[in-house]
Amino acid sequence: WSKRFDDPLTDAETFRADANGKLLEIGNRAEDLSEIGGQYMGLLKFNPDGWAQVENYLAGLAQPERDRMDMTSLLKGLISCNTIINTVPIEDRWFEVDNANDLMVYEQMIGASPDNLWQ
Repeated sequence: WSKRFDDPLTDAETFRADANGKLLEIGNRAEDLSEIGGQYMGLLKFNPDGWAQVENYLAGLAQPERDRMDMTSLLKGLISCNTIINTVPIEDRWFEVDNANDLMVYEQMIGASPDNLWQ
């Protein structure tokens, strides 16, 4: 975040999981960095039962709401319906690219010194 924003709280959202990895909260505006226990990487795996729960949740929403829903909102909605969502911690570094400016920042970092990319 420090490469992308002067204040990470302008972009960061809450992400909390319990000690067993169950997702408890995601996608709310964070007031403090302590509310951010991780970040959603955009990767999901569904088993058949889990996918059925997603389908049931979406079936209960109006079409306009489904049309504008992003994945974080979907996960947040599923949590509100007591759907169990397990997380997998990843310790390796990764970069979030949300726009052309983010891509430019990372391309400059790589071009400047590939060895320093992960610092």
